[in-house]
Amino acid sequence: MRQLNKSLIRFGVVFAVGFVFWPMLRVYSASDSKREPNIQPSDVNSAPAKTKPIVIWFHSYYYSDESLKTALSSGLITHVMLQHMHRADSDWKTNAPVRKAIEVMKKSDAKLIWSRNLWPYYNNENIKLSDFFDPSYYIQEINALRAEAKEMGADFVSLDNEPYGKSIMAYYLKSRRKPTVREREKLKAAVKQAVATVGKIDFTMHAGAIGRPSFAILAQLAQNRICEQTYWFDKERYKKIKYSYEIFGAYVNTTRKRPEKPHAPYFVVSDVFERSHLWSDKKGVFLYTTREKAPALAKELVAYAKRLPEKASVETKGPDSP
Repeated sequence: MRQLNKSLIRFGVVFAVGFVFWPMLRVYSASDSKREPNIQPSDVNSAPAKTKPIVIWFHSYYYSDESLKTALSSGLITHVMLQHMHRADSDWKTNAPVRKAIEVMKKSDAKLIWSRNLWPYYNNENIKLSDFFDPSYYIQEINALRAEAKEMGADFVSLDNEPYGKSIMAYYLKSRRKPTVREREKLKAAVKQAVATVGKIDFTMHAGAIGRPSFAILAQLAQNRICEQTYWFDKERYKKIKYSYEIFGAYVNTTRKRPEKPHAPYFVVSDVFERSHLWSDKKGVFLYTTREKAPALAKELVAYAKRLPEKASVETKGPDSP
């Protein structure tokens, strides 16, 4: 596995805009501000970044190849997270969309993060609830993940610790019941033993979840924890995040408007870079969007990059990783 402290692709414009010039830039015009929620620099206070940030583009296996190619062509993306189901649900070797995405990445300078779900979606025959507290379960999943990444030529690995589909682990992670003190200690011990045995993986989602401590405990399996509770701009929610994370997650859309929760709007492409005060104290930013929105968002990345003033290329480095 290559090291995250190795040199990444050259794209100095992102950092020049994100950390030096963002106070001089405007996200939208005064007339636009009447229609969409504003995001002010004073809303969140952050310390300067300790290292140059990475920019991760999320690409699930069922997203279109064209959206991935377009996003990469912007020159703003340093890493792509290729997300797939648990290995019990799907073999990456026989999954055509996964293989196509890997081929696209091989032609790119961006780094590939191979990501699997920690828990099976549907095929629960070989998993039981007690595995939640069994270090051997995490050890086997990490070893299997790394083996796949090595075979396909991925640069880094990640695990999504949220249960989906018919996962039996929804009992511990999505039900209304709160874990007992004994359960929390057992989970901490399992994670600690797994890390002591095989080391930490590179990335994970979720970094944590407000009111659900098990997510933050599971996130200790990774060096770089992606926060999904920062997806929408909601300064009051940000204040409630007590767990640690290294990567700021942003749900990017073509509009800031979010009718169901107007107080917590989406991010648009310009927000990510021109309002980098929101994540400048982190190691980077994670751009999440849906399959339906990915093509349009990828095009907006390209358009945004073309509007940037030309800057000299800068060698950048990402967060350290095993």
